Amino acid sequence: MIRVLIADDHAVLRAGLRRLLDATPDMRVVADVGSGDDILPALAREQVEVVVLDVSMPGAGFLQILSDLRHQHPDVRAIILSGHTEQEFADRAFAAGAAGYVAKDRTPEDLVAAVRRVVQGVPFASEGLTPRLRSNEPPGNTDLPRGPSRDPD
Repeated sequence: MIRVLIADDHAVLRAGLRRLLDATPDMRVVADVGSGDDILPALAREQVEVVVLDVSMPGAGFLQILSDLRHQHPDVRAIILSGHTEQEFADRAFAAGAAGYVAKDRTPEDLVAAVRRVVQGVPFASEGLTPRLRSNEPPGNTDLPRGPSRDPD
């Protein structure tokens, strides 16, 4: 069973993702949070293999969260779920430690596939994006959306 934590500031989206992943026989959502600041405390309470992480939400920014995950929970894989489909966002996410990047305009099956692939150690990027893994390079400019800003609808 793949244990998943959902981190997104939109309650409706969290509920929909929970239904999608819980309906998948090999997955279970064990926690969901609405702020970047709530992720690490949730990981202290729950055993999780995958975090599905919104790119823009209140609290810690996604690049900081990825860094924290890499250092404090190195076995947890993070999938960025984003309305931003620019390669630059995916590049920064992968450089910071993301295992996957799923655009919100893709199908639900893409997210399910991403969860399965990253658990197997295989990077996943939505169609049109490339998982450019640059583990030896710093994430670069971190001036990406964070805090109370929202993903494009």
